[in-house]
Amino acid sequence: METSLFGSNRHSSVADTLGNIGNVYQSLGQYTAALEYYNKSLTMMTSLFGSNPHSSVADTLGNIGNVYQSLGQYTTALEYYNKSLTMKTSLFGSNPHSSVAATLNNIGIVYELLGQYTTALEYLNQSLTMKTSLFGSNPHSSVADTLNNIGNVYQSLGQYTTALEYLNQSLTMKTSLFGSNPHSSVADTLGNIGIVYRSLGQYTTALEYHNKSLTMKTSLFGSNPHSSVAGTLNNIGIVYQGLGQYTTALEYHNKSLTMETSLFGSNPHSSVADTLGNIGNLYRSLGQYTTALEYYNKCDMMFRKVYNDDSHPYIVKAVRLISECQEKLRINTHS
Repeated sequence: METSLFGSNRHSSVADTLGNIGNVYQSLGQYTAALEYYNKSLTMMTSLFGSNPHSSVADTLGNIGNVYQSLGQYTTALEYYNKSLTMKTSLFGSNPHSSVAATLNNIGIVYELLGQYTTALEYLNQSLTMKTSLFGSNPHSSVADTLNNIGNVYQSLGQYTTALEYLNQSLTMKTSLFGSNPHSSVADTLGNIGIVYRSLGQYTTALEYHNKSLTMKTSLFGSNPHSSVAGTLNNIGIVYQGLGQYTTALEYHNKSLTMETSLFGSNPHSSVADTLGNIGNLYRSLGQYTTALEYYNKCDMMFRKVYNDDSHPYIVKAVRLISECQEKLRINTHS
């Protein structure tokens, strides 16, 4: 309808609709298509508004950042988020604004993914402070998301009690907002709580949370491949490893890897590298060091393509695991 009304002429309404189509593809996990529509929208908006700061341009820059984050291209994501934040700050100044808070939150997530946890907490806490000043004590999905993200950082830092405090606050708030209806945000937090319990060695409790998360995600996304579903399958595999049920663990890891490969193809992605590493862990636990080494090497190569930083904790860990496997193989050869 809008194209028939405006033809090939540039119009903000057409640009908005292109962005909305991008949103749909993003939610479906079809990131290439999402990026195409977001870029079309951005091009049209830029031709309309020029170099003047505009909230719609800032939002689209943020949406493109979201896609690159989902694709595991964190440096590029950060570039777009920072452009978006700069523009929003020039528009809204120092006044609290939900859009600024959302971008601060997204930047915090990327820094966590890059292993820069202190910086991540700085941005996430700025976001939480701004959101609290805007929404007060009223439950709000945006506040709940940031509580969840802070919990994730504390989990990464090994501060599990603090992580659970934030994640449970997030889950309580989300449950009050969405009730018993399946919601991707609730499913994510259930999964994150499962990760903390797994880290604490409480595998049965972890499995309960991961299975609740998987059930909810499956009801939302059906049989379509989705990165969030793949992540949960991988996490369930890790728990079964902890329980010593290696055959079941491998089934879940392979389901995750198949789904991730169908989503990301041959493009390097941290989630794929993570799953490869977990399969390597499984074979190492079984004493199959040659096979484990193959998976660890694939994991290491992919992490290097994603992060391009030898000091990144994931790369450091992969190098250590490769070295340990090689040592085991040397010992076995000489014994």
